[in-house]
Amino acid sequence: MMIGNSKWNIAGTLGFVCAFLWLGMGPLTGCAGSPDAESQEETPVQQVDDSQAVQQHEHVEYGEAAEQLFEHYPAQAEMTAGPFEDTQWNRLEGPEVREVLEEHPEIDLLDSEGLALPMTLGELLELPGAVAYHFLGHGKPLTDVEVVVVPFPESGAGVGGKFEDIDAPAFVIPLGQSFPQGEDGPPRADADLERWPELDEEKLGELLDAGESFVVYQHMTGCPGSPHLNEQLAGLELAEDFPLYVDHDYEAFDEHVDEDRLRLPASGFVAFDDGDWVDFYPGMLSPVEDTFGQFIARRGLGEGPEGPVVGAESFGENADVALSLTWSNHWSSLDMDDENLRGMRINRGAISGSSFRNADLSGAVFRETLIAHSDFEGADFTDASIEDVTVRDVVCTDGVTRSGDGEKCLKR
Repeated sequence: MMIGNSKWNIAGTLGFVCAFLWLGMGPLTGCAGSPDAESQEETPVQQVDDSQAVQQHEHVEYGEAAEQLFEHYPAQAEMTAGPFEDTQWNRLEGPEVREVLEEHPEIDLLDSEGLALPMTLGELLELPGAVAYHFLGHGKPLTDVEVVVVPFPESGAGVGGKFEDIDAPAFVIPLGQSFPQGEDGPPRADADLERWPELDEEKLGELLDAGESFVVYQHMTGCPGSPHLNEQLAGLELAEDFPLYVDHDYEAFDEHVDEDRLRLPASGFVAFDDGDWVDFYPGMLSPVEDTFGQFIARRGLGEGPEGPVVGAESFGENADVALSLTWSNHWSSLDMDDENLRGMRINRGAISGSSFRNADLSGAVFRETLIAHSDFEGADFTDASIEDVTVRDVVCTDGVTRSGDGEKCLKR
């Protein structure tokens, strides 16, 4: 997904929606600021009697998923991009959403016909009774986190079940976010995973016991973005003997891998050697050929760039890179040497093959995160919060390569 100063990227859209389902619609953890009393009064579940039946039919109607979304999204945002000093969470009528988006370049999204939706966002918000939710989280030194969430209606106003086949309760728009540019489009081919053997618990156990070097592609069958991401994988030029196995919905990992956070988002890759994981590539990140190429090159499985390829300039002119890195918390091949990333937050995320040498990460938050084959020598972590972070072959702030406790590596 490209937002802000960049073009909109459909693959990222689907990936973000899938991540939203994965984190937001299951059990929530952490603590978020509660909506104020006024916001709570504005968002009751409306009860409609028989005398209102005709009027209700002329308005869109939202189901239980939208109600749960309004109740739980502040906690979702806190878990993804917090902590916040305070939050605002308000329900907006359709026309009010346009006013919010007019302050951001994301206004182009309202008329986009390429969002894999049965109608444009603009058309949806113009329906009688349409609403959206607006979240604002304050947490210095990071720029304020601002999100518009547009729930999908179930019926009414001619909707007629148009959204029933979408495996998500809403469209989520993080405002001010940019995504890396650098290619007209990743290579694509038929979304067919049969080229690579399917992994089960028994086969994974055999590979680990034998100390084999191999890569697992973590394929999420229920993610709306998976077919598109599979097309990208199929389009990459990989050797015929590339040791890749497909693990559908992490089923093979359940009995053998204790680290839950190795369950990366759809299209995540985990490399194993000598009976343990050694590296990962957390999703088809633009530019795909280069970022994936760097991953397989450092594993000795093919050719690719020797170092990171995604610099701050890749996000577009005047992009807020710290905010962009915060919202998409799985990254690879970042070249962030000497960059101002004050307040950057990675919660339940993953970083691999990246360099943050001498970067300003003061006030940063890294929680429940994996970091592999990256360089933080000389980085400033003053007042940073490093909690439950695991590093694997990472150059620490003092220039020594370590594996293990991330706090001891990054806050020495």
